[in-house]
Amino acid sequence: MAVAPKVVVIHPPEEVSGDYIDYPWFTSVGAVSLAAVLRRSGSETHLLDAFQMPGAGVYRQRRGGELFGVPFPALIERLENADFDAAVVHMSPFLLERGRSEGFSYLVRHLREMRPGSLIIGAELYCGGMHRIEPDVALLREWYPELDRMVTLECEVTVPKLISDPGASYHVAGERASKDVLDLAWPPDPSLVDWDAHAAFLEQAAKNPKAAQYGLAPRAFPVFFSRGCPFNCTFCTNPYADYRTVSLEHAGQTVQALAPHVSTLVVLDDSPNVRKDFPEILDRVSGARLRLEFPNGLRADLLTRDMVGKLTSLCDRVTVSAESASKRLMRDVVSKSVEVAHIEQAAAWCKEAKLPLFIHWMVGLPGETADELAETLSQARRLLDDYGAHPLFQYATPLAGMQRGAPETRKAATHMAPAQQSGTRDSAPLEGRGRLASGGAPGDRMQHNATWIPAGVEKTQLELVVDLLRRRAQNSATAKVIINVTYHCNNHCSFCAVGNRLQEHLPIDHVKKVLDRYREEGVRQLDLDGGEPTLRADLLDIIAYAVKLGYSPIHVTSNGRRLAYRDFATALLESGMHSLLVSVHGPTAEVHEAITGAEGSFQETMAGIRNAVALKPPGLDFGINTTLSTQNFRHLPDLVARLAAMGVDRMNFQFLTPFGRASAHLVPKPEDAAAVVREVIDAWQDRIRMQVVNLPCCYLPGLESYVGVDLGKLSRNMVFVTKEEVNLHNYLAGTRAYDDQCSRCILQVACDGKYDFSKVMS
Repeated sequence: MAVAPKVVVIHPPEEVSGDYIDYPWFTSVGAVSLAAVLRRSGSETHLLDAFQMPGAGVYRQRRGGELFGVPFPALIERLENADFDAAVVHMSPFLLERGRSEGFSYLVRHLREMRPGSLIIGAELYCGGMHRIEPDVALLREWYPELDRMVTLECEVTVPKLISDPGASYHVAGERASKDVLDLAWPPDPSLVDWDAHAAFLEQAAKNPKAAQYGLAPRAFPVFFSRGCPFNCTFCTNPYADYRTVSLEHAGQTVQALAPHVSTLVVLDDSPNVRKDFPEILDRVSGARLRLEFPNGLRADLLTRDMVGKLTSLCDRVTVSAESASKRLMRDVVSKSVEVAHIEQAAAWCKEAKLPLFIHWMVGLPGETADELAETLSQARRLLDDYGAHPLFQYATPLAGMQRGAPETRKAATHMAPAQQSGTRDSAPLEGRGRLASGGAPGDRMQHNATWIPAGVEKTQLELVVDLLRRRAQNSATAKVIINVTYHCNNHCSFCAVGNRLQEHLPIDHVKKVLDRYREEGVRQLDLDGGEPTLRADLLDIIAYAVKLGYSPIHVTSNGRRLAYRDFATALLESGMHSLLVSVHGPTAEVHEAITGAEGSFQETMAGIRNAVALKPPGLDFGINTTLSTQNFRHLPDLVARLAAMGVDRMNFQFLTPFGRASAHLVPKPEDAAAVVREVIDAWQDRIRMQVVNLPCCYLPGLESYVGVDLGKLSRNMVFVTKEEVNLHNYLAGTRAYDDQCSRCILQVACDGKYDFSKVMS
């Protein structure tokens, strides 16, 4: 009777660049699958996984990038005195794309020294979802001469044969895993996994800033219910085009086998809902009381209302890919049949089911025109505004070595690769339309910077409009409540938005009801505004109540006059609030009081500012708000200089909106006021934190970062003294409109237009 070979399957730590894509914390799934197949094929198999060892986490590398798992020496220490006939070492896409790895070389060299006569196999294994480029096997053999065999592509069929065939050649292309082989891999053998160590690793990985966006659950585990993809999208470098499924029976067994150990199944299939029995899979998961994540997304054209209904109880969100709104690009460049109509139908079902939907969009596709870019961005915004579907923008980055795709894009990839790899500053045309962005390696551009720039569009414009739409999406959920606690005020500002309303307080019981309700809905940020909130005798009680409920940060906007009284200033500053903004509108009493209409207000406000600077506790954010009008905008440089000398290091410059007393004669020409603001920013940007409110980006080209924060209004609800509640952005949007200049501006897709003062709202 033949003796079963002793095999150790090793998943080394993952070394990744700082700008990695895909999921380095789940790559060990390939090793788990292979180990399960080897065991069920009769081998005495053990798994040594760098993700399942004490101390596994995320370590910053000296030469840049990060290491997931345990450092190589800790892994090798576990191999001391190990007895094996063959070692299979996982060579993940992250390893294969990075160049020679000193850590991996150290590992295989140690294996050879430990067991000179044992077989050492480097195996690519199947991890799914990776942006794979065909490895240079000759170079790998030079880098890692200790390897006896190198297996690329799928390995579950090939590796068992190699273990029993000492005469095989060095490089072997892995054989396609049939459905029967997939059923050997799934369900995984639960005894192969140290579940507590796996959870501890994911908990550490989740603290990594980039990984945090994925919301890793410690009790999550990756699974495959299929391999390959039946579609032929151009941008995909995954070579596994042959679509195969794990049988429904084994899929159900996988769910049952993992249910005692995990809370969430992370389905890494390229196209999870392609299989016709996808609803039955969902039923099995629901029956096991598990959650699901689909990091590679679902096909919108294959979703149904019934599927969305099932997913609502299983997922925190659903992701689909639209890529482009241009039918030409989708047909000729992307080679994908999904249409905007499919995406919109999915968005409607998700909105109906209250299931958050995220949509992938690609911009900067080779050959994309300015009109096609605008169409994609406009559709992304429309679906966000109409359905709450969050856009996820990615810049198309064709890579050398693409395995699949339409001829035009393969040509683009070949054309673009030298510029990306060499970092040349030249821009080369493609097909006579648009240009390549200059400089930078692929890793520098991936998802952050545009590679292809449509004709008639500047690179800075493209990246700005994408950034603005991202911010719009980030602010689409209510995160802050602004309560006008009173309309009483001891100033009478000429442009006051509520100056023509009845002066009264919002009843304290209603204030508390509002605070209770928004906190129960998960809102944490609070602004207390007016009128003048410090005229309320119970303001400190309101702040104390908000602190008790857990609001943070708590912000108060005031004219600062009562802060001139030291005792009151101390009480307010130490009340538990986190931020204070004082309004001052001129550098002199003459300018300031011409606006406030209150004699002596300048002296009191300046005294209040001095007290705030002197008395504020550590951590309290203090700043100044200045509303710009025809009465004061030219005095802004003098005001900033005076306030800086008093120790102020934060300022807001607020343009007027058509409400209340803000009549058209008080509104300066935006370009004139913006020129003064630019002068101030240029002079003080290294010493004062500044932001500009209520001004379209086009008036401050190059300084859009100071203006983009205005999109935060999307996440703010305002409660008036009349008890009316509105979304602040939507409330102001009714007074905005596009003019002829806007129609020629690509920023229009992210901007709501200019404020129209022909009709001022009360």
